[in-house]
Amino acid sequence: MTHVAPDLHVVSLQYRLYPGDQVTYVNCPSLNFDTEEARFRLVEGKLTCEMNNHFSTAEAARGVVEPILRAWEVDADLRWNRGELRFKFEGADIVDRSPAPPGATHGSAYVVLPGLMVSGVGTVSLHVDRARYPEPPYISP
Repeated sequence: MTHVAPDLHVVSLQYRLYPGDQVTYVNCPSLNFDTEEARFRLVEGKLTCEMNNHFSTAEAARGVVEPILRAWEVDADLRWNRGELRFKFEGADIVDRSPAPPGATHGSAYVVLPGLMVSGVGTVSLHVDRARYPEPPYISP
């Protein structure tokens, strides 16, 4: 049996939007924008980042997408409220661009472990329903 090395390609990354305790996004229209790194589409709290360049691992693709997401989070914190939105990685769509011939197999697995959530204590609480998502800090024309 012949060993065939995979040629993996990250097609997209998926994230979930987690708003802060003080906000709920209700019936928001989808938000779409492009950067040099990816095409971003936020629909019903699910963010899909379709990669514009080749990355063979989810970690490498996340390395270029997540600074954009962190900038978006910080910008929303400053313009709206602290903790307005946070994105949590949920998974990646990865394909093999040179699939194994008949009789040969190979594969890979990606595991996401749940993270810890930390919250602070406060004396005043405010909750806002928003009909749109905060815009990212920059959008390519």
